[in-house]
Amino acid sequence: MKYCEITENVSFLSDRVNIGLIKTKNHTILIDSGLDKSTANKILRVLSKNNLTADIIINTHGHADHYGGNAHLIEKTDLQVWAPRGEAHLLEFPEYEPAYFFGGAYPPPELCSKFLKAEPSRVDRRISAGERINIDGIEIEFVSLAGHSLHQIGVVCQNVIFTADSYVEEDIIKKHGIPYYADIASAVKTLNYLVESDFDYYLPGHGELLKNPAEVCRLNLDFFKKMEDLICNILKTKKEEAELFADVVEDRKIKINSMQKYFLLKTTVNAFVSKLAGEGELESIIKDNKLYWIKSSV
Repeated sequence: MKYCEITENVSFLSDRVNIGLIKTKNHTILIDSGLDKSTANKILRVLSKNNLTADIIINTHGHADHYGGNAHLIEKTDLQVWAPRGEAHLLEFPEYEPAYFFGGAYPPPELCSKFLKAEPSRVDRRISAGERINIDGIEIEFVSLAGHSLHQIGVVCQNVIFTADSYVEEDIIKKHGIPYYADIASAVKTLNYLVESDFDYYLPGHGELLKNPAEVCRLNLDFFKKMEDLICNILKTKKEEAELFADVVEDRKIKINSMQKYFLLKTTVNAFVSKLAGEGELESIIKDNKLYWIKSSV
């Protein structure tokens, strides 16, 4: 984990999950905390080396790899935790995330690894997109970056935006075939917002610090279009839900080897189906106790 300065008050700790850092006269604020206790200890070591003690964490969204270090950091420093109003329950009750993947039912053990179910974290303050705060003369703004999760936020300070998991780089798309998104319509809105924005720096949750994310955002938008075209093409004939999913995964040349991967992919395919159905492109049919989808004839 490497300490990297962006502006006088804004830095980040470079790692598999980037950790944002905002320093004011009286406060040191972390943006996300990584996956687990090991990551939290790395954060503490880097902060100590730079004579810093964090007293606030701002979590961008309720996925385990972004708040999994909270519990250990709270234990060591008793800092405050701020989280998006619509995601805070995931930090407080981590079983909700794998339960959502499993249709709302309590999840089986295969879905309860630390990658989907972190240690619980208290939330001291619920924050909302559009909210602005001033800490020791440093202004921080929270903006909606929904899409990867339903209520993901970005954090803006001194014209630097921490973009969380709003976009993924090309190698991630190639590696995973279908990167995870929960709400495609919102993701499109978020990506277009970032393309049209004019911040000095953009730091994603995973990847490199950028001065202009337009190229990578358009790459993600192109991927969305290809996925929508693929699904519409498959559904020129009626397909049972499981058959549609299998056809999409096969076309993307993905091999599923775990329950976790199955449900992550299934959720994203469902997100595309939901968007297309909402736009009138797809119709659902219930027949013989099965759910089918077909391209709309209108």
